[in-house]
Amino acid sequence: MGSEKLMDKKLAKPNVRSNRRPPVWRLIESRKCGDLNYSRFQRLSKSYHIISADSSFLEHAWDKFDLQVVVKQLLCPEPSFAGHKECLFAAICGWIIDPDDLHGIRQNMIASTAAAILTAAERRFIRHKQFQSRTDAFYGRLIDLPPPFFTEIYYPIGGLSRIRDAALAGKMQEKVEQSFWNHQLGVTMLGVRHQCMTRSVMPDADFPRKIISNSTAGDITHVLFDAIGGMYAPAGDKIAKSNYKNVKQSVSLTYAAATILMPDSRSFFHMIFDLEKESFDFSSVCALWFARAIYAAKNLILAEDLDAAYRIMCDLPIDLSACHFDPPVYIHQADNLIQDLQKNGALARYHKPGGRELLLNKHRVFAPKPKRTRAQKGHIPGL
Repeated sequence: MGSEKLMDKKLAKPNVRSNRRPPVWRLIESRKCGDLNYSRFQRLSKSYHIISADSSFLEHAWDKFDLQVVVKQLLCPEPSFAGHKECLFAAICGWIIDPDDLHGIRQNMIASTAAAILTAAERRFIRHKQFQSRTDAFYGRLIDLPPPFFTEIYYPIGGLSRIRDAALAGKMQEKVEQSFWNHQLGVTMLGVRHQCMTRSVMPDADFPRKIISNSTAGDITHVLFDAIGGMYAPAGDKIAKSNYKNVKQSVSLTYAAATILMPDSRSFFHMIFDLEKESFDFSSVCALWFARAIYAAKNLILAEDLDAAYRIMCDLPIDLSACHFDPPVYIHQADNLIQDLQKNGALARYHKPGGRELLLNKHRVFAPKPKRTRAQKGHIPGL
C-alpha cells in the first residue's frame, strides 16, 4: 500500500510542474513617436523595446523596400529590440547596392545580419551561463533574444532555411564587390564636382561657377585613381556612361557616407558593403548621413540625372538647414591636381607620351609606376 502511494506521488509530480505557467511579457509603456509606435515590455527583471510602423518588417524591408519607413525607424531616438535596427540598416545597404532588386542582395544581407545576431546571442549564452540540457526550454528563451526578433524578423523571412540559403549565396559577394567598385568611381566623380564647386564659391577663385559635366568628372576620376593609388580605372567616358549610370540612384547616399569617419578610422562608406552589420548609434550617425545625402542629391547631381535622385530627395525626412560639409579627405588632398586637370589643360597632356609621368611627378602624388591591370581593382586609399 505504501509503495502504491509513493508511486502516485511520483506520477503526480509532473502534472504539478506542467500546470506552472512561465512569467509573461507585460506591456508597461506605449506611446506615439512621430509616425511610429513605441512600446516597452517587461518580464521579471528583463525588458525590451520595440518601435513599429503601420506596416510590418516583412512588408517595408523584405518583400518590398520602403525607403521612407525604414529611414524613420533608423532615425527614431527610441531603442528597439536586439537586431531590429541592424536588419533595417542591412535592408537600406542592400537597396543601395542593388536598387532594382535584380540579384536578391537586400534579402540576403538581411538574412546574413539576422544570422549574425543569432550567432552572437548563442555565444553570449554559452559564455555567460552554465549550459545544461533542457529539452523543455524554448530556444528563444535560452539564447535570451526578445520575442519580436523571432516574430517580426526571423520566422517571417523564412527562419533557418532562409539563413542557410543566404550563407550559400556565393555569388552575392561578387555582386557586392562589383557594386563597391562602381560606387568608388561614382563617389570620386561627385567628390571632384564637389571640390570644384567649393573652390568656385571662394571670392578670389579663378574658376567658372558652372558645375562640371559627368564626362569631365569621369576623366578626372580616371586620373585620380591612377595618381592616388596607381589603380586601374576605365576611361573617363566609360566611368560616366557605365559605372556611374549603374549607381546614380543611390550614389548620393554612398557619397555622404564617404565623408563620415567611424571610430576605427574607416569611412562610413565601408559599413554599407560589410556583409556582417555591426551595431552602432544609428539615430545620431544616420541623421548626419541622410542629411548629407539629400544635400548631395540636390547639389551634386546634374539636372539630367535628377530622375534617379528623386527618391532620395523626396523620401528622406530631414531638415537641411545646416548641412554643409566638405568633400572626402582624399579628394581635398588632391585639390591641386584636380585644379590642374580642370583649368590648365593637364588632362589632355596626361594622355600624350610622357604626360602621365610629368603630371604625377609635378604633384608628387606617388612615384610613377605601371598601372594596375583590370584584375587588380581595389580600394582607393583614403576612401
